[in-house]
Amino acid sequence: MKLHTLIRGKNSGKARKRVGRGGGSGLGQTSGRGHKGGKARAGYTPSPIASGIPFYRRLPKRGFKHPRSALGEGYANLKDLARCGEVELIDRQVLVEKGILSTSARFVKILGEGDWDRPCKVVADRFSRAAKAKILAAGGEVQELSPKPEVKDIAPEGGVAEQKRSAARKRVSGSPKPEESLSEAASQEGTPKKKAPAEQALAPKAQEQPEE
Repeated sequence: MKLHTLIRGKNSGKARKRVGRGGGSGLGQTSGRGHKGGKARAGYTPSPIASGIPFYRRLPKRGFKHPRSALGEGYANLKDLARCGEVELIDRQVLVEKGILSTSARFVKILGEGDWDRPCKVVADRFSRAAKAKILAAGGEVQELSPKPEVKDIAPEGGVAEQKRSAARKRVSGSPKPEESLSEAASQEGTPKKKAPAEQALAPKAQEQPEE
């Protein structure tokens, strides 16, 4: 490398801005800062309302992302399955190839919007009631890979809900019937009332007093 082989960078020879050197330069008197105000003074800090906030924080928020979408859930209606054509089996691979589901969709649920008249087998993790009824009515077959568990299967033993249900059953089973309650009331009316322990204690003392 020699001095005559060096190449000057772009704008490397540009003169720096010289302010306050007369009005002919365009940057005299106020040095390009204008008259008065915060921007004309030294130590001025821009307002954080706009100039101090990053650009991505100035933009308004739009929409939202459901937490389930992070799990890779995919949904397809019966009207979307019509794009698969005349096939005997519709599963996740077919839906991805036809562009109905994203490749990131690991959990597939079929919904019942639209009509269905093809007797084919549909394989998915879950089905809505309407979708399952329409597919079966058309003579098709439904295969649920991960059916939804029933509430009684997932309820913890000895939980608050189970305790409330058992208490309600005990109240219903332990409450007397109307006929039994009436018969008990009638039997109690015919039998003499038992004396209290205090009355029983005073009764013999009254008999033992000598006659004058």
